Amino acid sequence: MSTMTHTPAPDKEKRTFTDETLAGLSWAGGIPILVVMCIASAIFSGVGFLAGVFSGGCAVIFIHAGMYRSLKGVLSGVADGSRKGGVAVVAGFLLRLVVSGVILAALLLQGWAHPLGVAAGASVIFINNLFLALLLATRKTHQELGGM
Repeated sequence: MSTMTHTPAPDKEKRTFTDETLAGLSWAGGIPILVVMCIASAIFSGVGFLAGVFSGGCAVIFIHAGMYRSLKGVLSGVADGSRKGGVAVVAGFLLRLVVSGVILAALLLQGWAHPLGVAAGASVIFINNLFLALLLATRKTHQELGGM
């Protein structure tokens, strides 16, 4: 009997997730969900609800992407031992929050956007993060794929 060592072929479909790819998927993955929600609200509801879904979704994606960029800038400065404009980075994030809030408030106060539509649109990141968590929870580990 000959001894044969089995070496599994590299799994090309297997992808590793880093903090950066997960953060990118967290906000960028909300875009297709927002598109589906906008199409559904265009079919099943009025223009005000559609405007609310679109504006709420765009605002939360804009804020979430900016939050990740700001946090990355601040933490990279701390890791380097320098302060790399931490105040400017945080001020930029706060400015994005204020601008998004003013735009949403104007749309709501003028009656152009429905409040429930804004809330539904703002949930795209939450929905996408649930999908990501489900995906990561059901992934098989290397041991389950053929390791001993």
